Order: sequence, then structure tokens, then C-alpha cells
Amino acid sequence: MYDAHAHVILIVAGRTGSGSPQRLAFGRIRHGDSVQQLLSPQNVETRCPVEMLIANLDALGIERALLLQGPFYGTTNEYQAAALARVSRQLGATCGSKLSSRFDCCCCKCTPAGSSW
Repeated sequence: MYDAHAHVILIVAGRTGSGSPQRLAFGRIRHGDSVQQLLSPQNVETRCPVEMLIANLDALGIERALLLQGPFYGTTNEYQAAALARVSRQLGATCGSKLSSRFDCCCCKCTPAGSSW
């Protein structure tokens, strides 16, 4: 089984049309006048480091996940690249997140050179 829409988030520090989002507790963020449930309410700190994502994937029996980058997370491409390098057998990334020259890009994903993706 695959997860085609996953994120790794250290901080909520991006920008949207409503301005900079503010991290709230229990998986929520505020941007503009609205509050959004970004992550599970069990996520007290509203962050998802790669270790948490992998633990969740393993617990659910999901073999691989495709990482996506969004405006709420700031410019976390370096963190995403580090996550891919550490656990490349389970993670891929979208082309919108061109990460570095160490990654080969095609029309559907960016992956570490030589990986099985």
C-alpha cells in the first residue's frame, strides 16, 4: 500500500494568501481568520518529523509514501531532502520539490539517484 500525499514538517513557517500561518496545539494552524486541522489531534506540537511519519507508515502497513511540499511549511526542501536521503526506500518526492543535484527528476517524482522508485 502507498500513501500518495504525505508531509514531513518540522515547523509551520510558510506563507499563504492569508499571510503567515501560526502553529496551534493539537495539529491545528491558524491562517488569516480561519483555523485548520492540519494534522491529527493527537499531534500536540503540530509537527511531523520524518521519524514520526515513518512510525505512522509502519503502524499502518504502508510501504512507501510520496512527500509533497505545501505553503504552510515554509521552505523546508532541505529537510525533505535529508529525509529522502535517510529513508529513500520508503519515501519519494514530487517534482514541485526539486531538491538538489543529487536527485534525478522526472515528470512524476524526485528521488535519490539509483533508488528503486
